[in-house]
Amino acid sequence: MLFAHWITIGRKVIPAPKSDSPAVKQGVNEEMRHNKGSQFVKYVDVAGGGVDLEYLNSHVINYTPKTVHQGITLVSTPVLAPILALRSDFVVNVSTLAKKVALDLEISLILIESVFHDLDNVAPYEIEISGTPINRRMYPDVTMLLCNNLKSLQVYLESFEIAAAKVSLSINSNKLGLLSIIEGNKKGLIIYEYRNGTLNFVLSHTKHIKLKKHWKGILEEEFLQSQKFKKGDKKYVLSMFPYPSGRLHMGHVRVYTISDAIARYYTLKNGVPSFQPMGFDAFGLPAENAAIERQESPSKWTLKNIEMMRSQLNLLGLTFNWSDPPLSTCDPENYYKWTQWIFLKMFKEGMAYKKTSCVNWDPIDCTVLADEQTTRYSQDLYDGLNSKELVDWEDIKEIQRNWIGKCDGINISFAIENEDDVITVWTPDPPSYIHSGIAFIALSQHHPLAARGLKVLMNPISNEQIPLIVIHNDILFHNGTDAFMGIPELSEEHARICRENGLSLKSPIFKDSKIINSGEQLNGLSIQEGNQKLKDWLISRQRYWGTPIPIIYCKKCGTLPVPEEDLPVSLPDVENLNLGIAKEGISPLSKIENWYKTTCPKCYSSDATRETDTMDTFVDSSWYFLRHIDPKNDSELIDKKLSKENMPVDVFLFDIGVSPVQEPFKQLIVQGLVKSKSYKVKSSGKYLLPQEVEDPLSTEPVKKGTLEPLEVKWEKMSKSKHNGVEPTEIIEKYGCDMTRFLILADVSPKSDRNWSEDSFVRIKSLTSRLWSLVYQTLRVQEVESTKEPISEHEYKKQLADLVDARNYYFRHINFSFGTNRNLAMVISRIHGLLNILWNVDFEIKKNSGEFQRTLGTAIILLSPIAPHFCSELWFGLSSNYVKKNTDAFNWNAPLFQQKWPSIDLDYSMKIKILKNNKPFINVMVPYSRFQSIRTKEEALEICYYEAVLNFTVKLSNEEIAYLREKKAEKKKKKHALSK
Repeated sequence: MLFAHWITIGRKVIPAPKSDSPAVKQGVNEEMRHNKGSQFVKYVDVAGGGVDLEYLNSHVINYTPKTVHQGITLVSTPVLAPILALRSDFVVNVSTLAKKVALDLEISLILIESVFHDLDNVAPYEIEISGTPINRRMYPDVTMLLCNNLKSLQVYLESFEIAAAKVSLSINSNKLGLLSIIEGNKKGLIIYEYRNGTLNFVLSHTKHIKLKKHWKGILEEEFLQSQKFKKGDKKYVLSMFPYPSGRLHMGHVRVYTISDAIARYYTLKNGVPSFQPMGFDAFGLPAENAAIERQESPSKWTLKNIEMMRSQLNLLGLTFNWSDPPLSTCDPENYYKWTQWIFLKMFKEGMAYKKTSCVNWDPIDCTVLADEQTTRYSQDLYDGLNSKELVDWEDIKEIQRNWIGKCDGINISFAIENEDDVITVWTPDPPSYIHSGIAFIALSQHHPLAARGLKVLMNPISNEQIPLIVIHNDILFHNGTDAFMGIPELSEEHARICRENGLSLKSPIFKDSKIINSGEQLNGLSIQEGNQKLKDWLISRQRYWGTPIPIIYCKKCGTLPVPEEDLPVSLPDVENLNLGIAKEGISPLSKIENWYKTTCPKCYSSDATRETDTMDTFVDSSWYFLRHIDPKNDSELIDKKLSKENMPVDVFLFDIGVSPVQEPFKQLIVQGLVKSKSYKVKSSGKYLLPQEVEDPLSTEPVKKGTLEPLEVKWEKMSKSKHNGVEPTEIIEKYGCDMTRFLILADVSPKSDRNWSEDSFVRIKSLTSRLWSLVYQTLRVQEVESTKEPISEHEYKKQLADLVDARNYYFRHINFSFGTNRNLAMVISRIHGLLNILWNVDFEIKKNSGEFQRTLGTAIILLSPIAPHFCSELWFGLSSNYVKKNTDAFNWNAPLFQQKWPSIDLDYSMKIKILKNNKPFINVMVPYSRFQSIRTKEEALEICYYEAVLNFTVKLSNEEIAYLREKKAEKKKKKHALSK
């Protein structure tokens, strides 16, 4: 052989040394001494994983001893054999005639003296001798090339009594396939087993695992390449980014599998890769608390978990568009700088402010909790729920309506005498404020100012003092309010309160349409639309791990925003947080003097201090869909051109000129919970582990040992309930695609999923049947049927059934993917299509293009859900061992470069016309006409044309009369409009 080591590393061919190089001379002479009669040798890059066939075809070495063609690599570079075998792309054919050996290195010469010591780490191979496959375990050492030169290989083969008319050896990388024969640039397990005579009719669980391991790298490489070169109208599919807790749960598995299936669907449908970004919602109390427990910084803990969760997400085979580094809300330069920028814009507009209010204190996490509130845009928010752009949002819109509430009143601010503070009162009856006298203002005992002993407020219209009283009866206050105006003229209860507190009954401000008892000026009036449900949203938190609020306090200048050019206000590095500080209700940042002490940006005083509270995480996660589009922009939140091109988000799973659209999401999918069975002792309420239950499948399970009766419920998975399922264990047990099947099957994404591995049996039936159909497609190519051929009539009928089934199931599956997102129905419909394929005759499976088209369609339709499994099936169907009887596909392209199927233009579609909300007329029209229908009027027009004018549809006289009537109405309406 040429060299004692492997040849070349990297993607570029290394320039050859000069022809008089001793290394080249020695290599060539050694090679020629053992390979007399060789015609040529080709060298290309192999270790880098890429083979330039164009280069290969244009560079052929023709040489005699001691001469070398310039520009071709003959460089010896030691490389670990297993790594090279996994990354290289080559085939070696060795032909032996009698006892002479000739070399023909068709793609790459890289073998030689080195020995594969660990077959399990080497890419698979196949050896054929005279067309007969050699079993790997029979002659394992043949694949190891235990030889220093070709002569020793020849001797070695002869020791097995191989006369060797022809020996072919292929070593295939992950890029090329699993276990396979020489087959161009693509390999698959199904073809290897077919050619080796070991292809099993039944798909084993072990094969599922192998398929995922094999195709994962290939599909990832295809995905990365598609991102580089394909441009066009991308679909933006966004799922909520996770909190980096360090481990996935089944809820993650569900939402991201749904998201990925939809993204892959759009990739196939549009021929352009979908945009499916991912990042991490990294700030928050759990990270800070975990860091305190472990006595390490929240930053280090969070970043470590991000890497761990990213590797776990990778197990699911998801086509996420990761930025580098991954988008993270705790990144000061790439993310929370712009969260602070948004805050400053809101502060400037008066939408962010600081005031005294009653808060919800969490004694465990030592911080305040917020009511979900904001008032300024409440009516716009409420009215916006009626937007036609909100597709399939009905459940969410109802929740939002109840949460926001109607703007059914006004908020009035009453000043506290000689103070800057105010008390805001909501009233459901705005006219009462103007037309009636206010006898008092009542505060709830829970109001933050109730304990101050205030006695009066100032009426902003009359500038009179209004008595202020505290009432301990919460029933008197409207839902969610803590103050009300006492107007005794309108309420007997208010009159009673006046009498009990010795207050005078005020007369109306308006009398006989004239203002009385009014001040000379009305500029103290502060009235705005409001409602009793929606209030300001408290965003400040007395914790460290969050976005710092960019505010500076100066004794001279007051409250000032941090200048935009000084953003971000970054968190200081802290190795160990003191929980005791937070328990006092004080942010840990308030104890870091060299951080919170700063210079006033206005007067430059050095006595200024920073705000030490941080923002709640909802602020960070409220705008990440924008930053995903332009994650490394350091000059603005998002480039406006990119924003216009990519917004709004097409599918989301749970104005300052930045976004070009008012509603950022076209469609929202709120997936249901993933639940599992919990077992609780009825007497004590203690939750048990499943292994503590005697016969968990019993209708009346009991606790082991004590036989205490148990309560069994389907509940959200939880550690405390001992009913969680570890995703990594499921993936390891069933494989990636089977896990995706299991989480999507049986129920729609919007419904709760009661996790049960019982679904495995049904999914196994589907995958086994599909595998078997591809197996049959391969087998029928080389065998003849032993049954009597079916009649011509039956043959045509079965073909027609295939055409009808393909179109019928496709349109329903396409609707499930693209409209209602019911992926469980996709799986169910595939079952139905496979039943039709399974029952067609042998001759149709062997010779019919329609059978191949329908089977290929089924594989493509299922591929967004099971990408690895379907890629293997596609490789088997598209291989050279299947005679192609249809041109419906690009047989030379991989699965995810195929076009999404479509309905045949001549396929009949039904138009249903209702009369009095009951079915009245059914008209069948070709899809070529059906697909153009956009309105009810257009549908009636087509029906009229087909039935009345063209006579292609037979209808009753009553039905024709109805169509004529509608036609006349349309004509009359058009005539009226023209006038």
